[in-house]
Amino acid sequence: MLRKRPSLSQVIMFGITVGVAVVVVGYFAMYFQRNKSLEASKKGIFPKMPAVENIQKYTTDKDGEHYFSINYTAKKTSEENIIVWSRLVYSQDGLNSYIRKRKHNGLFTEGIEQLEQRNVLYEFKCTKDKPEYTIHEIYEVGKGGKTLDYGKTDKDREWGYVPPGSHLESLSKVICAKK
Repeated sequence: MLRKRPSLSQVIMFGITVGVAVVVVGYFAMYFQRNKSLEASKKGIFPKMPAVENIQKYTTDKDGEHYFSINYTAKKTSEENIIVWSRLVYSQDGLNSYIRKRKHNGLFTEGIEQLEQRNVLYEFKCTKDKPEYTIHEIYEVGKGGKTLDYGKTDKDREWGYVPPGSHLESLSKVICAKK
């Protein structure tokens, strides 16, 4: 028995149906993840930012004041790398700009106006001509020390080159010189 070949219109309709289904599933997945993060922020169930010692200022820009502290206890991917906490204490302009970016990227902004600082645990490779970095954790901390948003990468982190002219370039010059 021979099977009938689908017509062009049937193939197109099947493709459209699958495409719409993928978009709908993706939308709902993003919607539920956004709401899950917002609820965690409201309930205060994100982890508390660990204490950071020996913090030093390394630059100031339009976003605010940038500080760092080398972390000697976090697990590195390689012994010659440096792990460092970076803290941005937002200026009002920097905070307003960050809130606009979050809105543009579809992230929740409810309660973020209370944001005071962003703490990022970076790992740097200083042995190359162009320093590389990856992110381990991010804590967005509001007034009173409450964690408003949190993110952590798994062991398969992506590495990137330090962008020229960025605060990461300033930070990498300071910490790589200490090596």
